[in-house]
Amino acid sequence: MNEFGFPHRFEGPLDRFGVGRERKVWYNVLFLPAAWESVLPFESFPRLRVKGEIADLPFEGAWIPTGDGRRYVIVAP
Repeated sequence: MNEFGFPHRFEGPLDRFGVGRERKVWYNVLFLPAAWESVLPFESFPRLRVKGEIADLPFEGAWIPTGDGRRYVIVAP
């Protein structure tokens, strides 16, 4: 377990993701690896809150579904 009490850890690249149909708003995001989808309790908590570190800085957010089976958290620039 890490210092926050969660046993899950992964590394991944930051991506840009556009939200919206007619006019996209672009965010810097971290996508959840597909293998983690079945490990985390999304059935009970669809927007599961997360705490952790990104580049050694504390981070809090929520996993947001994209509609195509992926999930992401928004990361401030």
